[in-house]
Amino acid sequence: RLAGAVSACGGLGVISSAQIGYDEPEFATDQVLANEKAIRKHIALAKKISGDKPVGINIMVALKHYEDHVRTAVDAGVDVIISGAGLPMRLPEYVGDSG
Repeated sequence: RLAGAVSACGGLGVISSAQIGYDEPEFATDQVLANEKAIRKHIALAKKISGDKPVGINIMVALKHYEDHVRTAVDAGVDVIISGAGLPMRLPEYVGDSG
C-alpha cells in the first residue's frame, strides 16, 4: 500500500521482493510459488492505489530465484526494477524488450 501511495503522490513507490510471499498460504511448502504470487499481487495493488502511475520493485541479485522474480515482476507490469546485492549483469536479458 505504501508504494502505491508514494507513487500516487508523485514519487516512485518501491516494493521489496525479499520474502514478499511470507503471508501467502503456500509459503511454508513452496516459497517460490508464494513469492511469485505475492509479487504479482503487490504490483497490482500498488498500480491500483497509484492510479496506474509508475511503481518499482527492489529485487536483490543475491536471491536464489532472482531471474524468476524479475520475469514475474515484468510480466506483472512493474515499471522500474532496482537491483543491488550483486551486479545485475543479466538484468537486460531477463527484462528483454518489455518497454
